[in-house]
Amino acid sequence: MIYSSSESGLYIYQSTGNILIRRCLFEDNKYGVNINGVAHSIALDSCLFEGNTAYGVVNTNSTEVDAVSNWWGDASGPFHTTLNPEAIGDRVSDGVAFDPWSRSAGIAGILAPRLSGTIVAGDALLFLGSPSGNAADGYAWDFGDGRTSSAQNPGLVVFPEAGNREIGYAIVIDGEPDPYGEGRSYTVVENTGSHPDLRLDRVSVPTSAGIGDTVAVEYTVTNSGSGDLSESTWTDAVYLSEDGILDLTDTPMAAAAVTRSLAEGESYAGQLDVTLPAIEDGVRHLIVSVNDEWQVLELHRMNNQGSESVNVTIPVLQLGQAITGAHSTGRFEEYFRISATGGKNLLLNFDHAVEGLSASIKFGSLPTRSLHDFELVQGVLAIPAAAEGDWYILVHGDGAVQAGEFTLKYSESTVAVTAVTPNLQDAATELELSLTGAGFTAVVFLGGVRLEDMRDGMRRLWSTLCRVTGLITPAFNLTTAISWSLRSTASSANSG
Repeated sequence: MIYSSSESGLYIYQSTGNILIRRCLFEDNKYGVNINGVAHSIALDSCLFEGNTAYGVVNTNSTEVDAVSNWWGDASGPFHTTLNPEAIGDRVSDGVAFDPWSRSAGIAGILAPRLSGTIVAGDALLFLGSPSGNAADGYAWDFGDGRTSSAQNPGLVVFPEAGNREIGYAIVIDGEPDPYGEGRSYTVVENTGSHPDLRLDRVSVPTSAGIGDTVAVEYTVTNSGSGDLSESTWTDAVYLSEDGILDLTDTPMAAAAVTRSLAEGESYAGQLDVTLPAIEDGVRHLIVSVNDEWQVLELHRMNNQGSESVNVTIPVLQLGQAITGAHSTGRFEEYFRISATGGKNLLLNFDHAVEGLSASIKFGSLPTRSLHDFELVQGVLAIPAAAEGDWYILVHGDGAVQAGEFTLKYSESTVAVTAVTPNLQDAATELELSLTGAGFTAVVFLGGVRLEDMRDGMRRLWSTLCRVTGLITPAFNLTTAISWSLRSTASSANSG
């Protein structure tokens, strides 16, 4: 998903090599996809373009873009001044092939099985379809042998007889199946009684891990078939999933080639290490998929998948307590979470000795380097009247020349002053103090401000109640250079 960019959601400039972009959402950008000076093949397949204000796809000095079978925000298709002038979907430029387009935002995608290929007669596959997004729409499956289904997720389907099967899936709109659905192709071969079967017996993962941690996924596989497996090469893989059921929505995390023979009844143990990405905390599933690319013909496909749950955590900052973290050279990222009380100003202190670090802050979801609510390089950030709930912090860096440490601390305050400028006055002129902070609509007591005159000794010049709206402009008649510091407190009678 690429959304809410003030310029291009995706900008491709003078790229080399063929480009395929599949199943992406480009929403509320100025340009969904902006292509400039690309001479190689570019294809956009099964993507959603909605609310991109200038163009869904704009092509400048590039080869023609293959953008058929995409959704453009309306069933009328993308707007083009001459080729589709009555449409009200996102606009496309010249040099973009868009006809036919999808008439449904759901895009009739088969989520599972992920692959086409060869299976053994009597095997079963799990069939899941992408949702339409419109409760009035229906679904149409054709399993290539006279069987059909109108369910979005038909579940397990057994293929008892040998032959070729062409599977089709479409979303039904106004009683008519969308002609631009998706399919799978299967060759079903006879069961000779001597096929191997790679069965996943065990998956082991830690019960809890933090984002950015490396997790060891251990597993055991047994040939439970009726024949030996001669030396072959296949791929074992690990996916990150919300529900523990492997489909196209899951994220590939690690994969490794396995080359060996495996006699009937023999087992092998494997381990794949995965680094947990930037995801919100909570329970996730790590799925092991043995023979992930179907390189080996085996008796059953579904028994070589299995999952275990892991509780993904984000370190929580405690109110008023500093936490010290270590950063590496080069690219670095670490997340933290704050639970704000609500109705108070949130003060975040961020200190480090090495240049190249920043902290990105966002409410309610994980920030990125480019998408955040606030950015802090060093010092103190005041967030006025911070919303109640979870605030997330991303400490990140690219150019740190050496490893080092950083500290984070947060506090909450009714009134906060984070900076005073100027802090030095060296002329007998009217003084204007500019206060930076939060909560200045409250009545603030600015008391006991001592101005030190090195020749004449200490003298108190000012102590008063002020209603602060952003600037305080007291006038002092000064004869020498002085400096001062300012601290604000909210009295019990005048707290905001």
